[in-house]
Amino acid sequence: MTQVKAIFSTDDDIFSAPRNDALPLVTEHFLPADPLAVVVYWQKTNMLETVTGAYQSQHSICRALECGTPSVDYSLINTDKLKSEGGYRPDTESVETARRIRDYYQVRLAYRAFMNEQSSKFDQNLHDFLKQPIGKFNSNHLGVIVNLPGMYETDIKYDSIKVGRESLPQQDNQWWSLPTQVDATLKYVDKLPHRRARRNYSIYYFEDAQNRLYKIKTEKNEYLRPFLEHFCNRGTMKISGYLTIEPLHPNSDFLVYNVVGDFEVL
Repeated sequence: MTQVKAIFSTDDDIFSAPRNDALPLVTEHFLPADPLAVVVYWQKTNMLETVTGAYQSQHSICRALECGTPSVDYSLINTDKLKSEGGYRPDTESVETARRIRDYYQVRLAYRAFMNEQSSKFDQNLHDFLKQPIGKFNSNHLGVIVNLPGMYETDIKYDSIKVGRESLPQQDNQWWSLPTQVDATLKYVDKLPHRRARRNYSIYYFEDAQNRLYKIKTEKNEYLRPFLEHFCNRGTMKISGYLTIEPLHPNSDFLVYNVVGDFEVL
């Protein structure tokens, strides 16, 4: 059963912008299972929507995880029914997936600490969540818990893309270079979502004969996307265009070619 341990706030309205002298609102919660495994289970089975009828958005998952924290917008989420249907008892597969996710990010955070890399607010909340006993979390961890399964799927794909390939050399210690014209025959590798884009924004990855990576960024409704999908299905394409050098993704030091502007398929 989830328990609300403490609420700290000096605002009359907790949804208003906090004053400079206000303490943050923090609630502590306890579940009988790993909350990360619960989210993996819900996302796999769509149980939240099936059992309660609530649209399974990130927001509704957070509210259901809090399981008892007052919420006018989500008062219709029947968490009692969710409990009776086993919604807070994830299956073995989900528990194992959550364990792998925890292990993966514990190693990644340890590496970043060893390299003395600057940590983001998300990383700080992630580190704090991973330190908690299984079943315990607070409201600062909700964004981490809900996003971590999808992040993990993307991160392991990025890891697999780098296998057998080497980063391009750094350009005067910068992550960019002046555009260079090139003709190249490229082989499709994978398509991944952009790590920092809220809209439907994908990155297509290709490689050349020297196993060097190229990326092409497109938005959902961009005219280029159907053509890219065609050549991805075909496997290869020959292009003529301009390249710069960028990281594999915004948090990476692995450098790849970036196809910029319009390019010609030969």
